[in-house]
Amino acid sequence: MITALTKQQKVVKATNYGVNEQVIPKTAGTFLDRGILFASRGEWQLAIVDFTEAIKLDPNLSAAYALRGRAYFSNASYVVTIGNNFSNVTTEIESIRQISGNQKSQYELAIYDFTQTLRLDPNNFVVYRERGVAYSDNGDFDKALADYTQSLRLSPNYAWAYNNRGNTYEAKRDYPNAIIAQTQAIRLDPNFIAAYVSRGSAYSRQGDYNNALSDYNKAIKIDPNYVRAYNNRGCLYMDLENLDKAIADFDYALKLNPNYTTSLKNRAVAYYYKGNRNRAIADLETVLRINPNDSWAKENMEEIRRQ
Repeated sequence: MITALTKQQKVVKATNYGVNEQVIPKTAGTFLDRGILFASRGEWQLAIVDFTEAIKLDPNLSAAYALRGRAYFSNASYVVTIGNNFSNVTTEIESIRQISGNQKSQYELAIYDFTQTLRLDPNNFVVYRERGVAYSDNGDFDKALADYTQSLRLSPNYAWAYNNRGNTYEAKRDYPNAIIAQTQAIRLDPNFIAAYVSRGSAYSRQGDYNNALSDYNKAIKIDPNYVRAYNNRGCLYMDLENLDKAIADFDYALKLNPNYTTSLKNRAVAYYYKGNRNRAIADLETVLRINPNDSWAKENMEEIRRQ
């Protein structure tokens, strides 16, 4: 005999999302858990819906605000890695990027949620760092630096806060302070791959190519499959006008991740400088298949075709 379900036992139909249809009580915890599952798969919109439901049911659930903020932020960024159970997310800023209006609004929503988390949990040093990254990616560097400082007051040995502080200094074109911050991150964690790559980028931007190359090589030695290290080393070789080595590094980055649009764009630039405009156009066409709204790729492809 089939009995009617109570309001607390309504069927959550999630078959289309790859989750077995099941009877799930409508509690903040169950929405939180399912949101984490979606976020772990990179299904940001579905995760945001569930985190929002969790907040509606428990407006003081700080974890729901933190996770929704992380999902908004991820939705606006290029995600490199997602931690187990969405415990963290590593993102990357493309050097060739224009922030769209939609991305800006996503960052602002993330900042709002991180702020709500800190209202409920004022000693959460991880969320201070995450809000700092959202501020930085949204172009508000001073607020970002203030958040990293607060994160480090609460947790003085937090290597990620030093690394992100270095990235923000680099965005401000303050390369000496970027290198100081990233060196501190490496001192705290000698195998911190992202910090080596970030410091290499700062060295490269101030023209110290030997130290930059050393940092990229160190990152690759620690993890031979770290895509961003090959991409950045390729950019360094372009600066040194060694286009063949640059293209080889971009090729390897794309072997590891064929959808890595940063390397596709950079390889297009390298092919353009080699005079191979057809290959440059082909790479930009691939970028637009992956991301049809990429205005940089669209504008440069049209310009090459006009030439």
